[in-house]
Amino acid sequence: MFIKKDVKCTLREEITINLFRFFSISDWISLFGTISSVVLSTISVIIALLTLKQSNKTIEGATRPYITVSCESASSRTHSIYLIIRNHGASGGTITSFNYSPRSINSTTNQYLDRLNGIFLAPNQKIFIPARTQHFSSENVYFSFEYTNSIKTYREEINLNILLTDISLNCSEDDNTARVLKDIKNRLL
Repeated sequence: MFIKKDVKCTLREEITINLFRFFSISDWISLFGTISSVVLSTISVIIALLTLKQSNKTIEGATRPYITVSCESASSRTHSIYLIIRNHGASGGTITSFNYSPRSINSTTNQYLDRLNGIFLAPNQKIFIPARTQHFSSENVYFSFEYTNSIKTYREEINLNILLTDISLNCSEDDNTARVLKDIKNRLL
């Protein structure tokens, strides 16, 4: 490639022409190989970081505490309702804040619920709190609580229909199907 002296070139064109003149085909192949290597290795690092982040989320989900509030009905000679606070997770959790509404469930239940702040629940540990449906001023009881595993704090909000639980689980003891279902339900809890 020869540059004609009578044609005026800009500096950019002249540099481009000189690059083509000084680089051989093997130099160009080597340059493109290096550039593609850098791009592919950067993409690989990004994929590895995203995979590591997803793996950490999966590990956290498998090892974190899962504290829930549920309601259970027990029929014996006297019909009883229990609020159950349970840790379904694989690690222990400490309840740091526990709020509920309406506040007027009954005085005994209120005292138990107000003492839950600072309670540590081991995996699969349950706390049974007695409650009676006639003392509930509303069908729905809203629970909002926070708990921690000393690394991360989690927040849960649960809305329970206590009266529906009372009706749906109040079966006759003579009904064999009801007894079997209650037995299965109790084993799962």
